[in-house]
Amino acid sequence: GAWISTIHAFCARVLRASALAAGIDPAFVVLDETEAGRLTETAFEHALEIVVSDPGAVDLIAGYRVARLRRAIVAVHGELRSRGQLAPALPPVAPVAAGELAQARSALAGAHAEAVAELAALPDAGAVADAHGRLERCAALVAAEDPWLADIDAARLRNGSAAALSGEACARYRDALQAFRAACAQREGARAHHLLDRLLRAYGARYAELKRERSALDFEDLELLTRDLFAKHRELRGRYAERFAQIMVDELQDTNPVQLELIESIAEGNLFTVGDAFQSIYGFRHADVELFESRRERLGAAGALATLSANFRSRPELLDGLNMAYAPTFGERFTPLRAGRTDAAPSPDPLVELIVVDKDADWGPNAGELSAAWRVAEARALAGRVRELVSGGAAPRDIVLLARATTDLRAYERALEDRGVPTYVIGGRGYWSHPQVLDLVAYLRALANPHDGEALYTVLISPLVAASPDALVALAAAARESGRDPWRVLRDPGALPEDLDPEDRRRLEGFAGWFAAERERIARASIEDLIERALEVTGYDLSILAMPGGERRLANVRKLMRLGREHESRHGRDLRGFLDLVRGLKSGQLSESRESEAPVEGEALDAVRLMTIHRAKGLEFDIVCVADLGRTPRSSGGDVLRVGRDGRIGLKVARAGRGRLMPVLGYDTVGAERDAAEELEERRLYYVAMTRARE
Repeated sequence: GAWISTIHAFCARVLRASALAAGIDPAFVVLDETEAGRLTETAFEHALEIVVSDPGAVDLIAGYRVARLRRAIVAVHGELRSRGQLAPALPPVAPVAAGELAQARSALAGAHAEAVAELAALPDAGAVADAHGRLERCAALVAAEDPWLADIDAARLRNGSAAALSGEACARYRDALQAFRAACAQREGARAHHLLDRLLRAYGARYAELKRERSALDFEDLELLTRDLFAKHRELRGRYAERFAQIMVDELQDTNPVQLELIESIAEGNLFTVGDAFQSIYGFRHADVELFESRRERLGAAGALATLSANFRSRPELLDGLNMAYAPTFGERFTPLRAGRTDAAPSPDPLVELIVVDKDADWGPNAGELSAAWRVAEARALAGRVRELVSGGAAPRDIVLLARATTDLRAYERALEDRGVPTYVIGGRGYWSHPQVLDLVAYLRALANPHDGEALYTVLISPLVAASPDALVALAAAARESGRDPWRVLRDPGALPEDLDPEDRRRLEGFAGWFAAERERIARASIEDLIERALEVTGYDLSILAMPGGERRLANVRKLMRLGREHESRHGRDLRGFLDLVRGLKSGQLSESRESEAPVEGEALDAVRLMTIHRAKGLEFDIVCVADLGRTPRSSGGDVLRVGRDGRIGLKVARAGRGRLMPVLGYDTVGAERDAAEELEERRLYYVAMTRARE
């Protein structure tokens, strides 16, 4: 009779039982991340249309650019909801006090004149000449109605050792320029804050409206509505509190403030929590490890804390290496792991190995074109070692390759395949980069719009048509000469060059015939049927099966057909809508979810798994390869908007055509806290990776 579920499933169960009290449709659906992503896209576009009529909004949007704005608004909306805001809004920002900017401008004008006079008598060379140039820039700033922050920075005097720049007038100038910049930054920040807050509120309102129209809730809704339900209906909360004799929560380090508040609201001295602060790696989903740490400290002070240090997964040699690496990293809070296994005899060979690639080496004249040539070298070296292990008797299914991000898994996959090692990618946008998926998505794009030249050329060069590169060059030349797009040239056989290779001519003319017929079927044929017919007409499925790993490749094609079928079951016949969805999934805009390759043999698949460290949490493998350690951690310094835990706000302001974004308000302070938290999480991430290994 125990309730065993995720927190979200618990909330859904409570809300369905008390839907009327919660003010929602009892038959609500829970949006998956992909569907929620589609609604966020629509909601943001609507919000942009509302805000664009505000004074200064066009300049703001042009400065930030739409994609960056979307990321900022959606991210802050999710973050504020995880902290308990049902309808997120930015904390208020004080405007520049009346007369403060004018006063700062006047003070700067006076200090500028004094500095010019002080330097006038000095030889105009070196540091003094540079200072004259900067003071000239300042004169333009004083006269400008709305100076840009980067221009103010360009007017700063250098803090060199030149004695000429250390006089009292120069010191007053530096102080006045700094005060003027602070007033301008406050004004810039207040203006941007007003528009960003408007955009956030409009986005949140429209997103909520779209969900109501569909009787749908997202994961944050489940938490917030259940919390509010218990807060408003104390008798209902009391019934749940009485219902459970014991409440146990696992993985407490991965909870956010709303989840913990919800849990504690129905617990009355009967809450047992389990977690490991060193495995808190979901900050990007707003998990807050400090909630876990503070609870641990309270329970420790009350004598209600038990520490588990026995590890029954890994051999002692692995734990020795792990403890040695992480004791200095985590300091006094680190609890060394001790081996609980008794079945592992000491190994004569080292069980912890490090493959080193010189990231800063000269990789040849083309290194600049290969942004990660070192990564390719690492992948090849690692693939060679894995090949040795497999040749020595290790089963590929017992090996996993873990990486920080999905972006570069393809390099490792190729290196392993070149060594004859079977692979299987779990998650990542790598699914969308597989050749067969690319070919058939391009085919669907061309069906929807044959004037999409990139899609059309991709289809022609693919095994669907197998035209030669020469044929594509000839087709492009004929299109340019006739002033028509390539599809119109294909529809007119007489427009193809006379000297075209006969086999290419046959392929192009044959394609034009059957492709035109397929376009006429779009409105009444399903996506699955369109792909199936393309495979049959061209024999592409047979050519796939003839390739190395053919079954897996064909399974990826069948998965694309299934995704199309699932889309149509929800939205009806809508090829363009499906292609929009695919574009969002490929770019990562729509969802944090990632598509795995299609399984061929399920868990019995004897292949090396490739996945992110996040995917591997909770799993274990005999042999673990933690790859891409040379990757530079991605800082959130590119964020437009940051809200600190204490409600402080920081943002970056932008102007179209004026280069980089400028931090204002509390951006640097709030950002330093976030950067420190992200650095600690990065270290915990690799701790999780290394503790996946058994042997």
